[in-house]
Amino acid sequence: MRVNAWWVLICFVPVVNIVFMIIWQVKLLNAIGKHGAYVLFCIFLPPVYVILWIVWGYSSKTEYVL
Repeated sequence: MRVNAWWVLICFVPVVNIVFMIIWQVKLLNAIGKHGAYVLFCIFLPPVYVILWIVWGYSSKTEYVL
């Protein structure tokens, strides 16, 4: 996943950064073959979301999808 410089600059705008971070997470999840609905865990249950990322990171089934 290529990070555009505009994405980084937009993240410094106070309210817009929340929306763009959610969009960024959905794109990242799609890049590893997961459904974008997992972002709801990030919004409502952040500790569960962190645990999911750890599980996906060490899973042999996780692969980068273009």
